[in-house]
Amino acid sequence: MIQDPQQSWIKARNNLEQKPKNLIETSLETTSKEVLKLQKRLKKHLSNLTTFLYHFHIPPDNNGSETCAALAVGPSEVKR
Repeated sequence: MIQDPQQSWIKARNNLEQKPKNLIETSLETTSKEVLKLQKRLKKHLSNLTTFLYHFHIPPDNNGSETCAALAVGPSEVKR
């Protein structure tokens, strides 16, 4: 049976979103403040990290912004 491409995309997108959610929701056996802080920030910003899955005009990386910044201030000034 041939699957509808749109349905295939929706299934793949949902899978891509669910994996980080599962990791974020996992109870961590750590007292490291840095690790717990990172987990909290990922929970807060996860929807922003997956915006490109819903809006195809948004690239999944930040290369365009870094290139513009490098041209504006000089390549040695941009921290990666």
